[in-house]
Amino acid sequence: MKQVFDKLSRHWIGLLVMILVVFATPMLVLQSTGDIPFDPSDRDNIIAQEPDYVFIGNSMLETRIDKDELESLTGNPVVLLVSGGSRSPSWWLELK
Repeated sequence: MKQVFDKLSRHWIGLLVMILVVFATPMLVLQSTGDIPFDPSDRDNIIAQEPDYVFIGNSMLETRIDKDELESLTGNPVVLLVSGGSRSPSWWLELK
């Protein structure tokens, strides 16, 4: 009978450890870094360039759009706003 309880307790302990690993690890990784102050220099640089085309996206943007080639084809300035690993909600915030 004692072996049955030992086996059950090992399973419960294993389950508890697994739950802690699954839920605690992301909490450690995704901790807030706090408020990040707004840096107006990026906005000022874009305003100074007066681009006709502004592309917003993640790292795939740089591999899909050749800024220099597009500028030479259109004759207009182009700006790429690239945020690695970002998704559309952050692009919306950049646009605002």
